Amino acid sequence: MVQSLSHDGSDIKQLQERDPDIVCVLKWLKEGQRPPRGRMKGAGRGVRILWHEFARMALVDGVLCRVVALSDVEQTQQIVIPGAMVPEVLRHLHGGPLSAHLPVERTLARACSVCNWPSMYADIRAWCDQCYACQRRKSPVPHQQAPMKSSLAQRPFQRVAADILELPITSKGNRYVLVVEDYFTKFVNLYAITDQRASTVAECLFNRHILEHGVMETLHTDMGRQFESEVVKLLCERLGVKKTHTTPYNPKSDGMVERLNRT
Repeated sequence: MVQSLSHDGSDIKQLQERDPDIVCVLKWLKEGQRPPRGRMKGAGRGVRILWHEFARMALVDGVLCRVVALSDVEQTQQIVIPGAMVPEVLRHLHGGPLSAHLPVERTLARACSVCNWPSMYADIRAWCDQCYACQRRKSPVPHQQAPMKSSLAQRPFQRVAADILELPITSKGNRYVLVVEDYFTKFVNLYAITDQRASTVAECLFNRHILEHGVMETLHTDMGRQFESEVVKLLCERLGVKKTHTTPYNPKSDGMVERLNRT
């Protein structure tokens, strides 16, 4: 599996030598022993895990591996994956051509046959849980739950929706439109912006909308990265604005502004 990535043995060796946790193990192997337990106080979690696994560590063709005995006569060598390679390995393990988006336990078993890293189980579980393809493929939730209802506004600025609309780039370099609509009055404001970065969206919301029209009680958006960013959350927190969003893959609660964008 590791050989099929865009790294050969020399690349992996170089990345291991740049990884701060693995560098410690390489130093211990060169010295022939690991440091006493007392010296590990204050060390990072990754280094501590590798310290406990030191007896299984060995250099194979210059690459750090974890050697695991499968029986009295059989063993396997797991390449210790440096942190810089983990995202690529996760993509290949779970979503590669021969992976078929296996569940957590089977993805973990596949990983253990060839590689290892300190936070492997937690990383694989998080990767599988957040996998877009897997979420779309899951069976729908049974309908015993209470039906979702649209939130109705009873006064202006009680609930305001925002969305991003992409259009052909203009002569001024603007490619996107920040759409802001009040749920009660249905009044719409359109703001041309050059990009949809979180900082651009937050600055536009504050300087061009809030300062002119006032602070809304609730800001409702989809789950776009720019709206769920820390800078937008911080803006809402500082202004006392409640931030809500649509549910994943079911943006019906933001239907008002979505319908406007289609027109």
